[in-house]
Amino acid sequence: MQEETKVNRILRLYTKLMNGRLIYKSEEALHYHVTQRTIQRDIEDIRKSLDGAVMDTGIINTILY
Repeated sequence: MQEETKVNRILRLYTKLMNGRLIYKSEEALHYHVTQRTIQRDIEDIRKSLDGAVMDTGIINTILY
């Protein structure tokens, strides 16, 4: 169940980013009942996934913060 929650959280964060929304670690941490460090790790997971997708798509996506 914990892993499903993590996947769901990461997908929701990714969706927000793809829609051009800003993510505030403190707000997201409160919303998901996790630490800000956990949200930071989630963002890093998204960043790594986007970096890996460059090889497949040739499209460069990046997360700025």
